[in-house]
Amino acid sequence: MDFFETILKRHSVRAYLSKPVEEKKLKKIMGAGLHSASAHHRQPYKVFVVKEKKLRQGIVRANHPINFWLKEAPVIMVICLAGGKKEDKKYPLIDAGIMLANIMLAATALGLGSCACGAFKAEKVKKILKLSINLKPIICLPVGYPRNKRKRMIDLSKDYEKLSRALLHYKDKKIDDIFIPR
Repeated sequence: MDFFETILKRHSVRAYLSKPVEEKKLKKIMGAGLHSASAHHRQPYKVFVVKEKKLRQGIVRANHPINFWLKEAPVIMVICLAGGKKEDKKYPLIDAGIMLANIMLAATALGLGSCACGAFKAEKVKKILKLSINLKPIICLPVGYPRNKRKRMIDLSKDYEKLSRALLHYKDKKIDDIFIPR
């Protein structure tokens, strides 16, 4: 799949098939995360790839009910920040966001879906996974085969205004509202 097609095709998947994700695909996804940019290449995160049913069920219970689709995903990746220097305030979050984007785009390119979930009780997830004190869970990312086909994909040949609205998922926003030339 072309890179820009992958970007346009990626969306938050909230319904998964019970079909397991092949190990070969998971390795590619993990490789995309490993090769993401990070400040000073510190990679201040750890990602726990949770496939074991009991652990996944515990993570589902630690999530807000709004993340109901987590229970269907055959894999939940839990992205954690590793404790670092006190001056590192924003870079670890930025680095984790870059890595998360790489993972989600890789999953899309492989025909898988994902949806970043931030509404959960981090301390409960930490306890379930028996994480060390220096790890803080920040995102739960279900990964699996989408149950439903996306109804439509953005067509780049459409006019600029329709494209900008569709890309941002807001009816009242345009690309120029977010990206401001100087």
